[in-house]
Amino acid sequence: MRFLPYQDGNGQPFQEVLYYDNKDLTPYRLIAPSQFGMEDPIAEFIAFLRKDRKNKDSFKNSFKFGTKAKVFAPVIVREEMEKGVQVWELSPTLCKEIYSVLMNEDFENEDLMDPKTGRDFSVKVSPSGKTFTAPTGKSYPVNDIALMPRQKTSAIHTNAEQAEKILSSVPNLKEIFEKLVKPADELKSLLDDYIAISSGAGTAAVDSTTASTSAAASPTGSAPVSEEALNELFSDM
Repeated sequence: MRFLPYQDGNGQPFQEVLYYDNKDLTPYRLIAPSQFGMEDPIAEFIAFLRKDRKNKDSFKNSFKFGTKAKVFAPVIVREEMEKGVQVWELSPTLCKEIYSVLMNEDFENEDLMDPKTGRDFSVKVSPSGKTFTAPTGKSYPVNDIALMPRQKTSAIHTNAEQAEKILSSVPNLKEIFEKLVKPADELKSLLDDYIAISSGAGTAAVDSTTASTSAAASPTGSAPVSEEALNELFSDM
C-alpha cells in the first residue's frame, strides 16, 4: 500500500479527528464541533463540570466526556487500485509506528510519501485474538498490523496521467468530518437525556442550557475504509 501526500491544518501528514465516546450519551462516536470552531455543548458542559474543583463528583464526572483522537490517512492499496483512493483509520499504536519510520535516520533525507520518489509499505496482518463490537451489536475481529517500507522507491503510478488522477482525488478529510458534526441542538438533547437519567440516579448533574450559558460566560483555561464508510463511523443512521 502507499500513503498519499496529505497535510492537515497543522502540517501533519495525517488527519487527526477529536471525538466524544461516551456510551451513556450514545453508542456512536460524536465528532467534537469545537475543533472546527463550531458551537460545542459537550465541551461547554465539561467546562461547567470542571469549574468548581471542590465538587469532586462533578470534576470526576467531567472526564467521562473528554475527547479522544483518531487518525485517518489517504492511501492506495496496490491489489485494489480499481477502488482508487481509500481512507485508512489508524490506531494510536500503528500511528506511532508509522511516525517512527518517517523519522528514522535512514529516511531523514527522503519524503516517503512523495508521489514520484516515495515508498510503498508492506502490510503484515495477523489475528490478535480480540474482537470489536460495533454499536449495531455486530462483532468484528481485531487484527495486529505491522508496516515495513519497501527497499525500492517508486511512483504512485507508472502512468503520469493516472498518477495525477489519483492525486486529484485525494479527499479533503477535514471538510468531510466537519460535515459529519452533529447540530448543537441535537447534542444538547443528548445531554439533557443523560442529565435526566443521571439526576434520577443521584449523580451530580445540571441542565445543559445552564451549563452552556455558564461555560460561555466563564471559559476554563485498523483496515482501509472508503470515504462513504466514514459517515457510518460517526452516524446513528
